Amino acid sequence: MLPGCESLVKPQWTLEKEVANKTLPPPRLAPDAVILEVTFIRVPASTNTVDSDFWNDLDETHLSAELRHRLSANGIRCGLVAGSFPDSLNTLLQSDTNTTELQGKTGDLNLNIENRNRRLQFRAGRPAQIVMSNSVKENITVITSDSDYATAERFNQAQCIFQIRTYPQGDGNVRVELIPQIHHGSPKSEFKGQDGAWLLQTQRRVKEYSLLPIDTQIAPGESLVLSATGDNKGIGRQFFVVNDDDSKTNHLLLLRLVHTQYDDLFSSATLPAN
Repeated sequence: MLPGCESLVKPQWTLEKEVANKTLPPPRLAPDAVILEVTFIRVPASTNTVDSDFWNDLDETHLSAELRHRLSANGIRCGLVAGSFPDSLNTLLQSDTNTTELQGKTGDLNLNIENRNRRLQFRAGRPAQIVMSNSVKENITVITSDSDYATAERFNQAQCIFQIRTYPQGDGNVRVELIPQIHHGSPKSEFKGQDGAWLLQTQRRVKEYSLLPIDTQIAPGESLVLSATGDNKGIGRQFFVVNDDDSKTNHLLLLRLVHTQYDDLFSSATLPAN
């Protein structure tokens, strides 16, 4: 007997159609997740003065008087916006020098200054980075002030970074800690112990200004605004002045608390110590 013949029919589906028809569940946030919206605003240096309208509309007393004095001596200023932005700040946001994207996107924590507005996820107590300069500077000199003394340090291949940690509280607020750092020099490899194993890590040297921590609590919808003082000096000048010409452009850094997952009434998650 001769074997029968059967025609093969080509399947009427494609991988792209199958993927499109599958509805994936939205990603779940970790119990200790904190969502911050990070925005950079360019402003003329003449706008960022001691008595500028937008500074008058911010609350700077959320930090202690001692810390405000220490930050000011090193060229940093920090204010709090409770609720919606005042008109003076909205005017700066809508100026021609700013192209903020209102639809923030989630991304990695190594924030580049060219990405004007991003919505980022942080985990309780875990360090992350907000990069303040979009390129590595060949040489910078940083003058710091501590009480009656001033110190000058020179760094090669330097980049200004805020290390940020978040600590969600049971009442819905979040404690935010920002510490200025300068990453400098050529990358070096070294072995570090982690979870019973040795890992080879490549990183640059870090100068951390632990005496200048911006440590405060914010509620959902509130924002922190950071920039240089009007005289553009010290660490603030390196972090917030766009170029070597102090008379041109400054940056404002806005951190707005969008959402926090943590609820100590129902959550069994153990958070890092505050």
